[in-house]
Amino acid sequence: MHGKINPFARELSLDLTGKARDVDLPPLTPYSAKYAGYGIEKGKLSFDVHYRIENRKLAAENKLVLDQLTFGERVDSPDGDQASGAACRRRCSRTATA
Repeated sequence: MHGKINPFARELSLDLTGKARDVDLPPLTPYSAKYAGYGIEKGKLSFDVHYRIENRKLAAENKLVLDQLTFGERVDSPDGDQASGAACRRRCSRTATA
């Protein structure tokens, strides 16, 4: 992550860029299980982001790549949204096989 921010200027200005490569996703299983109702068996995440604020307008560029995302078994979670988790699992499944 690198960039510039000027929070005390009359007009806020911001120019931030960040990137990550091959972030292993299984360690995030506690979060996916809690909120989506499924653990993560395997997968990696890579992303590039660039955010700018000029003239009080946000411009955002986001590139997100999920490589071989594989969900595990369903986990009951009182905080989770089982319907959203199941829909995401189906969509990721179709994308991987298409």
